[in-house]
Amino acid sequence: MTTLAEITTRIVVADDAAVIRDGVCSLLSCNPTWQVCGEARDGEEAVEKVRNLKPDVIVLDVRMPGMNGFAAARKIREVAPATKILIFSMDDREEISDMAQQAGADAFVSKTEDPGSLVAAVKRLVEMKRRGDDS
Repeated sequence: MTTLAEITTRIVVADDAAVIRDGVCSLLSCNPTWQVCGEARDGEEAVEKVRNLKPDVIVLDVRMPGMNGFAAARKIREVAPATKILIFSMDDREEISDMAQQAGADAFVSKTEDPGSLVAAVKRLVEMKRRGDDS
């Protein structure tokens, strides 16, 4: 059993689809040093969760009601510049990846990819954060 002292990475998952959100939380919780510390159903809630919980990483859907993922990413970059942002979208077109980067995201993963791609991307962000790499 993992103790609180062993948890090194705190993650927020934001997606309006409960099935996707639950699946992502379950997948990421398989790593014993990662803790999903919050969930959000829309962009406004995602920004609030990041502001209050100060996670290391946020997995952020693009299409959510109210504030979309791109707008939320820009706001998160302002309120929590140290939080690594991963945009997660059903739309895997290159322009979506480009828009994610322009919004301040550190990584982009398509929901159509293998689940291991999401885990690998979060691992890369965790390593970037540990190194203090802002690129």
